[in-house]
Order: sequence, then C-alpha cells, then structure tokens
Amino acid sequence: MTPELEQVTFRKSSATGPGAGGSRGQMWELVAVGGGVFAWAEVFPGSDQWGVRVQDRAPGVSDADLVKLVGKMLLWEVGCPADTVDIVLGRTHEHHTLVRVGGEYV
Repeated sequence: MTPELEQVTFRKSSATGPGAGGSRGQMWELVAVGGGVFAWAEVFPGSDQWGVRVQDRAPGVSDADLVKLVGKMLLWEVGCPADTVDIVLGRTHEHHTLVRVGGEYV
C-alpha cells in the first residue's frame, strides 16, 4: 500500500444499508488523508463467517489495496472475531476471502 493509503482512517456511519433479506449491516466509511470519504463498507456479522460489501469511488485504488484496507478496518475498528471474511467489491462484484492468520487478515 502507498503511504497515503496507510493513513486512511475509518469512521462508523450513522447510515445503514439494505442487506439480504431486509437485514441491515453496520456501515463504515473509509476516510482519506484530506478528510474525504472514498469508500463505504457494509459489515454483516455472522456466527462463523462475516461478510462485507464495499462500494467505492476511488478508481486509483487497486482491488487488492481496498481489500487490505477493509481487513485493517475489521481488526482495528470493528473487532471482528471471525476467522474468515467474504468481501464483495461493488466495482467488480468479485468475492475476496480474508483469512485470519495470527493477528491479521491475509
């Protein structure tokens, strides 16, 4: 990740988004160094595996870096206890699986 992405902060949003079956997940904002929100992550807790749906407006950020940022957010801010997390990127609709190894997601 670039130094600028290393400085991204995370903020829980008061907004909620529609989830599957009418459920709602926790909405989080990914905030750039200048204070602008460039992505939103809707977190769906589960018993064994969690899910995250990510929408962004940052075409310069690679899919891999976006997934890494979400993993960082899950550990530092959300406190996700799950060993696996399924992330769906809105820009491509591709699924990415994060696996907890030691103290971080890879």
